Amino acid sequence: MANKRHLAKLEQGKEAWNQWRAANHTVKPDLRGANLQAKHLEGFNFSHADIRGTNFKEAQLAGANFTNATAGLQKRWKILLVILSLFFSAIAGFFSIWIAFLMTLFSAPSDTTNFVAGIVSLIVLVVFLFYTLRKGFVAGAVAVALAGAVAGAVAVALAGAVAGAVALAVAVAGAGVVAVAGAVAGAVAGAVALAVAGAGVVALAVAGAGVVALAVAVALVVALVVALAAVAVAVAVALLGAYLGWRSFKGDLRDPWIRSVGVAFGTMGGTSFYDAELSGANFTEATLKNTDLRANSLTHTCWSSAEKLDLARLGNTILSQANVRELLITKDGYKKSYQNANLRGANLAGVNLEQANLKYANLSEATLTNAHLKDANLTKVQAVGTDFTTAYLTGACLESWNIDHTTKLDKVDCQYIFLLENANDLGSRERRPHDPEKVFQSGDFTKLYQEVINTVEILLRKGANPEAFHQAFQQLMAENSNINPDSIKGIERKGEDVLLTLEVTEDTDKAEVEHNFLENYEARLEAAKEQAKLEGKLEEKDERIKDIKEIAMVLAQKESDNIFLAHQEHMDEKTVKEINQSRNINIKNSTVNASGAGSFNQGDIQGTVANNLNQRTASTDYSKLNLQQLLGKLIEAIENDANFPSEDKQDSLDAIDNLTTASQEKDIVIQKEKASKALRNLERIVKLLPAGAAFITIFKEIAPHISSLLGL
Repeated sequence: MANKRHLAKLEQGKEAWNQWRAANHTVKPDLRGANLQAKHLEGFNFSHADIRGTNFKEAQLAGANFTNATAGLQKRWKILLVILSLFFSAIAGFFSIWIAFLMTLFSAPSDTTNFVAGIVSLIVLVVFLFYTLRKGFVAGAVAVALAGAVAGAVAVALAGAVAGAVALAVAVAGAGVVAVAGAVAGAVAGAVALAVAGAGVVALAVAGAGVVALAVAVALVVALVVALAAVAVAVAVALLGAYLGWRSFKGDLRDPWIRSVGVAFGTMGGTSFYDAELSGANFTEATLKNTDLRANSLTHTCWSSAEKLDLARLGNTILSQANVRELLITKDGYKKSYQNANLRGANLAGVNLEQANLKYANLSEATLTNAHLKDANLTKVQAVGTDFTTAYLTGACLESWNIDHTTKLDKVDCQYIFLLENANDLGSRERRPHDPEKVFQSGDFTKLYQEVINTVEILLRKGANPEAFHQAFQQLMAENSNINPDSIKGIERKGEDVLLTLEVTEDTDKAEVEHNFLENYEARLEAAKEQAKLEGKLEEKDERIKDIKEIAMVLAQKESDNIFLAHQEHMDEKTVKEINQSRNINIKNSTVNASGAGSFNQGDIQGTVANNLNQRTASTDYSKLNLQQLLGKLIEAIENDANFPSEDKQDSLDAIDNLTTASQEKDIVIQKEKASKALRNLERIVKLLPAGAAFITIFKEIAPHISSLLGL
């Protein structure tokens, strides 16, 4: 039982408990059998504590220290479970007796029908034993059923006698059912014994069952040959169950349910962390046999050098994977495979994963701080929220790995990486830096991938229609205040497709940006086709641009925000060259690069792009204009915008007049109320405007200044 003084000290709170532990570090707290269910024990120091049989169900144990703690069963529970295993062993022996008895009932050679039934039953049992050993228990049970069905059919066909068929069916069914039941009981007995007390008790249980079966079988001998076979089968069935239990505990995958049953029984009365919060807890060198670790959270929990973790009840946690469990305990994954492994939230700090295969692994929310990942294969890993701070990544393969703004890459030590797992047709694995004589300087890797994280890539199938592109991008800017023409980091050709790369902020919903842009873009394409039909065109010509150079010409347009259309038949190399020189746009390897935005260097996208969609708007410093000048700019934009619906113009002008009236109001409260109402009306009109309306962008630029001047 738990030491009452220790429990009383625990009740005084974390500060008092931890101070007592620091002052009495040689003392091993005795918390055996204590009920600490649903207690708030975050950060408590339970190092070297005896927590056998302690109930931590639903407890809050984030950051708790269980270093060198001893968990598991108290002695009285061990005795009860050993008795339980012997009980199952006795049941297995009882069924073995029945096997021998059934065999003798059909062993008389003078009775042909019964004798044939006995021989067939013996064959069925041998088939059961063979398939169970080779393929597993389920396969053995299926083999019994099939063998019985075949035997019955053959008997009816050959003998033609109902009585003979019935005798055969009874014999086969009886022997098969008894054999299966005996094997199950023996397997459970062996599994429980192994989970609780080890191989010694298993051997005792097996011996007891075998001896009983042998003695009774010998006593029931009628016909020597059949009787000896019955003895052999009876003993074999008795031994089979225990062997299945032992085999499942060695990691055999043929009968995993046997291990699960044994561990479930073995943790009855043991230390329980069921549904507890164990994120950040430390179980270094703790003994965890017969412990229920089906916790609510094991994120960043440390299992370094933990003992007998394989005999704990692990449920569906990451610890249920044998190779992952070994990695977390030993921290050594050198040249090992963790392909498709679930390592979500794992504590892999300082782990050695040099040349390890982590392809398709889930590393999301895991910590790999200071981990050694030299030449590791990180192809298509999930690394959202993963902490790679100070990790060593030189030579790692990062093909299509999934990272985002929550992925930490601070102070990563990396000289070079590869972007392909296997060499391409040119024998290249796409090394970065490209030059094999060069390496990343300190901080280069972090800078490179931090920019990649904050980008959205949108693929436009079969080229890009410039008018649809322009309208969809205008709508995207209207819906996302953090996106503007300078957000375009690259436009490159991918075969017949065009890849648009946008720079966004960390908090941007990238999936929503991609979805909204493509939805508007496709809608504009369909509208263009419908318009072509209305205009009487005989052919629905697809006006998508096939050449990346045409997109460069579109980006170089200066005349108007709304002119975004270049026709393929009017372009030539000389025109493109002149445009490139005037806008400092260059085309290299099917990639558009231009001056005016931040630098970028990733994959086939090289250089920078600055789009002049809103050149006129960007040239005006609205912060230097007064209220009447700003309102005048809005009126001018409305009058000059060809895409502004005529039915909405008067409503917009009325709203601007209301802003002027509001600014002249002497009562500040009334002034703000009227101005807010007028601005809301303008915002409502803007939301209903077509995507091509230039007023959308101008209003977005001017509205904050109006609000500021009116004190809104």
